[in-house]
Amino acid sequence: MQNYHDIAQLLGEEEKAEEIIHQMEQKIKQAQSLVKNYNQAPSVLILSQVGSNTGPYILGPSSIAYDLVQLAGGTPGSDLLGLEKSSPASIEHIIDMDPDYIILVE
Repeated sequence: MQNYHDIAQLLGEEEKAEEIIHQMEQKIKQAQSLVKNYNQAPSVLILSQVGSNTGPYILGPSSIAYDLVQLAGGTPGSDLLGLEKSSPASIEHIIDMDPDYIILVE
């Protein structure tokens, strides 16, 4: 959201940016309202191929997918493994994590 704000200032499009940011905030609130009654945040493993022929990666704190899981009230799978960045995934990682959900990102 801050990036939208900063770019809009450079382009003189602050009003458009505020509209987009407002829409984003509304979507975040909607997602958070859907999970607010959960007793425990579900664990969510986010896997991405990242590049061709690189194999799956667990997306970590530097990815937007990580932020989206947190905003929606989930616990990113990379946190369960203590990863500080996106890292190659292995079947052992997935078994150790035992995530509630797995999201595959293209």
